[in-house]
Amino acid sequence: MHRASAPACLAAPPHADVNWAICCAMPVPGEEPVLFYVAGRHVTRNAARLVGLVADMIGRAISMEKLAQWKSRLGQFFSEKVVSEILESDAEDALAPRITDATVMFFDIRGFSAKTEENFSLREEENLERILDFTKARRSVLNVVSQSVIDHNGVVISYAGDGLLACWNVPKAFENHAEEACLAAIEMGEKIEDVPGGWRCGIGVGCGQLVAGSLGSDQKEQYDILGSIVNQSSRIEGITKVVGVQILVTEAVARAVDAERIMTRRVARFRPAGMTEEVDLYTVDRTPSDATARSALEQRFAAHNQGLDAFEKGAWEDAFKLLTPIATQDPPAKYLLSMAIGGAPPRDWRGVIELTSK
Repeated sequence: MHRASAPACLAAPPHADVNWAICCAMPVPGEEPVLFYVAGRHVTRNAARLVGLVADMIGRAISMEKLAQWKSRLGQFFSEKVVSEILESDAEDALAPRITDATVMFFDIRGFSAKTEENFSLREEENLERILDFTKARRSVLNVVSQSVIDHNGVVISYAGDGLLACWNVPKAFENHAEEACLAAIEMGEKIEDVPGGWRCGIGVGCGQLVAGSLGSDQKEQYDILGSIVNQSSRIEGITKVVGVQILVTEAVARAVDAERIMTRRVARFRPAGMTEEVDLYTVDRTPSDATARSALEQRFAAHNQGLDAFEKGAWEDAFKLLTPIATQDPPAKYLLSMAIGGAPPRDWRGVIELTSK
């Protein structure tokens, strides 16, 4: 057998006892064709058919080996469903870096670092044992939330410290990717509460253009994403701690969801620390199936919107009165109330909450 890419090998050497030769080309996905060459003296009428059959068998074996290699390679990054979709097309092309619209999620386990770092009066060995125990708990949490990403057609890009970075609409396009990310985020917030240990989380979700693809090195392959929306989503996750909620999303994400499945509410306009761009952030909640529960949520959101309007206009005394009735059951309202409690905004107030720390 000879590779078509090596034409010098295709010249068959002369043999005195050879008076026939057959050559078959075997296509191999993602590779140059393989040429199967057979020569002999006593030809039979079935020789060509036999050579073709053998070539076909070898070609299928090579194709299956290449398919297994691709599955192993892609399985490091994507769910089985995404791997299948990639392999149905051109895998190399699917993984090539490109600019695309996508939804990005940053997930963080709340308080994980504090739990592993407390009580450093212990001996070093005891401290390491404590960190090891919490590392096992971290794995349990990440197993649960990673499955939610996969179940909603997302891709876990990487794990870092006590969190993860996920993305939707890459490497293959999916409809309603922003809504799928929101449903995954809501599910993650619900499921983490079932993991022993009393864990909480923060999730930031943004939507926009980025560069996605195989962005590693020749030594280590890595599927990754790059772009300002990635950094912004990370900052949004940090703002969830300030507001006191588990999930915050950008306006682009909020506008992309179906109100019959997900209810959104604008919290306020922020300028994250270290960024010049201002961003309107929204909460997302699963839309209640019960009409009474949905009506109650809509009324609470309406009251918050009234208080937010007064807050942004600088009428903080009015905002205080409007937000007080719902503050005990509504963290975003409680957050705005804590800022308006002084009764008057700063002299240079523009209706934008400028944050000074990440």
